[in-house]
Amino acid sequence: MRNGINAGTGTDVPVAADADTFRFPDIHVVDLRVEKEFRLSDVGLTLGVDVFNAFNESYVLQRQSILATNTSDHVVEILSPRVLRVGARLSFR
Repeated sequence: MRNGINAGTGTDVPVAADADTFRFPDIHVVDLRVEKEFRLSDVGLTLGVDVFNAFNESYVLQRQSILATNTSDHVVEILSPRVLRVGARLSFR
């Protein structure tokens, strides 16, 4: 039987001399947007194109941090791939 603070709760406490030891590299993501507005008397039409993660980088956002399992250090989450969104907005005066 285990006794003590947090006994059996599974709390992870990383111990390292440097605060940056377990830090992932910096993430730099480029998102782009282009839109054009057209006017016809009292009606407006705006067409837009968005590109998210324009350079299609796949950064690791999370890894499995519990080392005593079969999935230790496996990638849990990555940045979404490039996404293209096309939209239109209709406006009235």
